[in-house]
Amino acid sequence: MPVWSIPSEWIGETAFLLGGGPSLSGFDINVIARETVAPISFDPMKVAGICGGGNAINLAFLFGSPRIVLLGYDMKPNGHFHDRHKKNTTPGNYDRFRRAITLMSVHLRNKGVEVLNATPGSGLTCFPFADIREVI
Repeated sequence: MPVWSIPSEWIGETAFLLGGGPSLSGFDINVIARETVAPISFDPMKVAGICGGGNAINLAFLFGSPRIVLLGYDMKPNGHFHDRHKKNTTPGNYDRFRRAITLMSVHLRNKGVEVLNATPGSGLTCFPFADIREVI
């Protein structure tokens, strides 16, 4: 069976990642034309992160994006902007998610990847905050 490897197709491109946080309620998305032990994967055969948001950040890195903008990465127990989760995420899980992404942030900085958090009121503070209107 053939094995898929993540191609570096986003080199030089900004990646906009949409989380599931309630801060995206009412957001007009049209303005934008599991390795679980290591904090980040450098292996295109694996993606690290203990939550979907961390997985997406690692995937954007593996695709070669030098700039990643986070939207909806509330990272606190105030729900999601959608109702697709069968179980609610517990407050303790958000602590784990933030710690894991904070570890990932160190490796991203060391690799020269700029990550901006454009989520108003986000509990994820390891990346600089930005206004989405100024980074589009």
